Amino acid sequence: MQLGATSGMLPDGEGGGAQFNWRFHTRRLWALALLFVVAYAAAGHFIAIAEDPHYDIHSDDVLIIRRFVLPPRAVMPKDNAPLAQIGKPHWGVGPVENWEYVYSLDHPALQRWTFHYLLKWTGRMPRSLPDAEWDYDKDFGWNVDQGHVAPAETRRFVRVVNNTFMAVAAVLLYVALARAVSPMAALLGCLYFVGHTATVEIGWSLGQDPLLWMLVTGALVLWVYLGASRAAAISVGIVAGLAASTKLNGGFLVIAFCLWLVLKKKWRLALLSGGIAFGIFVVLNPVLFSRGVFRVPQVLWEMVAWRSWRAALYAQHFPAFARSPRWRVVIYLLAYRDFPWLILPLLVVSRRLRRLEAVPFWGLSLAVCHLLTVTAPVPRYIFPVQVPLVIGVIAAWWPRRLHIGRGWLACVKATLAVLGKKGPKPPE
Repeated sequence: MQLGATSGMLPDGEGGGAQFNWRFHTRRLWALALLFVVAYAAAGHFIAIAEDPHYDIHSDDVLIIRRFVLPPRAVMPKDNAPLAQIGKPHWGVGPVENWEYVYSLDHPALQRWTFHYLLKWTGRMPRSLPDAEWDYDKDFGWNVDQGHVAPAETRRFVRVVNNTFMAVAAVLLYVALARAVSPMAALLGCLYFVGHTATVEIGWSLGQDPLLWMLVTGALVLWVYLGASRAAAISVGIVAGLAASTKLNGGFLVIAFCLWLVLKKKWRLALLSGGIAFGIFVVLNPVLFSRGVFRVPQVLWEMVAWRSWRAALYAQHFPAFARSPRWRVVIYLLAYRDFPWLILPLLVVSRRLRRLEAVPFWGLSLAVCHLLTVTAPVPRYIFPVQVPLVIGVIAAWWPRRLHIGRGWLACVKATLAVLGKKGPKPPE
């Protein structure tokens, strides 16, 4: 490895001393300057969402903050009733007798762990919450007048922390792309991440998406820097386990990384990484032990079944979407809000994906997994389809386009040089 590539100094010259590598330090300053632009844009955008009075109240605030009051625990449903007896989810009701068990099934526990102790340590834990939750059959003003809102201090604190997670995710995405592609490509990808229309809904809600995206982009940084190594298998497995413990679709990250390792013929590392991720998921979700240690698989099935029922319930608001064949749904999701659906084949045929480079594989895997599971045309559900896809395309084609451009420019210069050297034809 050349000295200038690591230390910013060139080998000894005729003067007897090491020469200062201006090109190396200029590139580093350029990368840091673009990182500052990304951090400033992300912080400004997400802080503006957190402080905007139009996004001060969300219909799910009480439902989500109620989960933070108690830490996750191995609570057993009444009479140890099976899920079929508890019933399927439905709208417009307050907490049922098995509400804590149902909420624990509804979402994994990492966000509850995080905000339970953050609210407790900062003294912002609500002393009381409304007994009745948001009535979706009534309008916004009626619910506010009836007091179906969470305490202002609590909901604003959670919203600020959530938007901070999203800003950190943008910075981590820049770090990964700058390492794998180039600082300018990283800037482009991060501006798309920050400027996507779904970020407003994600920042407005108090849900798990911001924490999930911070972990997903953090795993990408480790993936890019460590490659197919044992250190990567352990570290990405830990972060992927945390992502799956935040939201079930965080498990797609585990699938993507383990599949990548298998294709790299590192199946032992794939087993190691997947085992670590699954172990962390089990440890962080005590509800899995609510029916006993030997019935953990049953509770895992109940968790997946409950989420599928919830997705089907939500899809009732979009009947044309829910009843369409899956191939039409895929085309619709890829064309949502004028998104160019042809970008998917562009990523699939890329040479860098066939070489199993990390970022294109990460982008395609997450996009395809979400394409196969999204059940409603909601912006925050479509965000994990479109953003990884665009990031993957940037990583797959950006360097090659620059290389082709440089090749064309070199050909033009060579042609002009040859033409310039040719003098007038000698007389016949």
